[in-house]
Parts: sequence; structure tokens; C-alpha cells
Amino acid sequence: MDHSEASLDLIDFGAGPGAPLMKPASYGSLEGTSAPEPQTHYVPADRLKKFEEFIEEPIEGAPAPPKYWSLQFFQPYFDVTTALILTRLTKAMLAHRSEDFFEGMTADLYAPYWIITTLICVLTVSGNTANYISLGPNNFNAHLSLLASSVSLVYSLALAVPLAAFCLFKHSDSPVKFLPLLSLYCYSLLPFLPAVALASLGWVQWPAMVAAAAWSFLLLYKNFREEVESRMPAKRYLVLAVVVVGYLVFVLTVNLSFMAVDALPEVSDSTNDS
Repeated sequence: MDHSEASLDLIDFGAGPGAPLMKPASYGSLEGTSAPEPQTHYVPADRLKKFEEFIEEPIEGAPAPPKYWSLQFFQPYFDVTTALILTRLTKAMLAHRSEDFFEGMTADLYAPYWIITTLICVLTVSGNTANYISLGPNNFNAHLSLLASSVSLVYSLALAVPLAAFCLFKHSDSPVKFLPLLSLYCYSLLPFLPAVALASLGWVQWPAMVAAAAWSFLLLYKNFREEVESRMPAKRYLVLAVVVVGYLVFVLTVNLSFMAVDALPEVSDSTNDS
């Protein structure tokens, strides 16, 4: 049986410019013949350079990665669905069985933003409610300054505690990223919403706030215990101190300042002055 002649060109790219082109001789019938020694030819350096440029240079027209300060960088963190948000809110309230909070999915900042913003509103209303209950309707004055104080307190703690913890993780070469850490910490503040609302009643403010802090800490503990113990055992008490100090500052400020009637600033009644 006769076979048509065939030839094969092979280029050795590993030898650099001027690499030999392996070109075996033409073959006739495969029966009763042996393969001859291959003949070598050389590829010009400019031809090989084209292959190197094709491999090393980025694809022309490919979009550059977004910058940290651009809206495109934060867009994936707000690309969520209602079902996903409801699932994560449920897991935040069921902290005792929420070890893998994000389940390998991208963290979001949509729900965390509204959690801390709602907490600001609830804290402002609750502080004025406590003032109303203590003073009565005749002596009550709404303190709008509580809104500015709530914004400063909540936003400061929501950023400072995750940032301090992230610095400790980063110093220990941990793969934990700041935005997922920020997201989980804000989710952990969800139990404070009912606690702050109940704090206006006076007699339940300390049990409610302490219970909310413990439940919030449990969510963080469930999700970061293995990471802290495996990568930074020597700093585990520092991480614990950062989180606990944040809770202490929030609980003490709410109970001793926002819910304390004597600590609220006096607001003059312009109608009486006139």
C-alpha cells in the first residue's frame, strides 16, 4: 500500500532567537523503510520575536482593572438579590450556626450600609424616646443633636474596628481582605437594632445591649476562629481586644450618654423666649 509523501515542520522555541527548524526529510512508502536523520533549518530572529510578543504582551483593547477609588471597583459589592440579602440577614441573626457566612460568594456592602444607617436612625429615635419617657410630654424637647452623635459613633466604630483587625491580619500574612471583613462586621451589628430600640425602656437597656454584643461577637468568632488560631495564634488576644473594646465603647456610650436624660444637651424653647 502506497502512502502520499508528508512533511512536518517543528520549531524549538526554547532555544531563543535563531532556533533550529526541525524538518524531517520526505517519506515515501512506510513499509520497509526507516526514518532518516532530520535536517535542520534556522528560524530568523525576527520571526521568533513575533511569537514572543504574542505571548508576553497583553491583549490589545482589554479593559484595565478598576481602581480602588472608582465606582466600578465597588459595583460587585452592590450587585445582590433580595433572596441573597434575606439569607445573609437570617444567618446574621442565627450566629450560632453561621460558620461560613458568605459560602464562597462575594461579600456585599449593600446590606451592611443599610444596617449601620438604620442603626443610626434607631439610636437617634431611641435616645429621644428615653428622654420623652423620663421627662413626660410637657417637659420633652427633641434633641436633633443626637443624630450627629449617632452618625459619628456608628460610622467610626464600623470602620475603625474592621480596619484595626485587618491590620493585624495583614501583619500575619493572612489572606483576609478588608471589604469582606468590613461586610461581616456590619452584619454582626444587626442584633443591636432591637437592643437599641429596647434600651429606651430603661430597665432592659443593659441586658439587651450586653446580649446583642455577645451575639454579635459569636458571629465573628464562628467565622474567624480557625483563621486566627492557624495563622496568628500569638496575636489572637490582640484581635479579641480590638473587637471587645469596640463593643465596650458602643455599649457604654449608648447607655451612659444616649439613654441618660441628664447627659442630653438642653434645647431652648424659642417660643418661651419670645
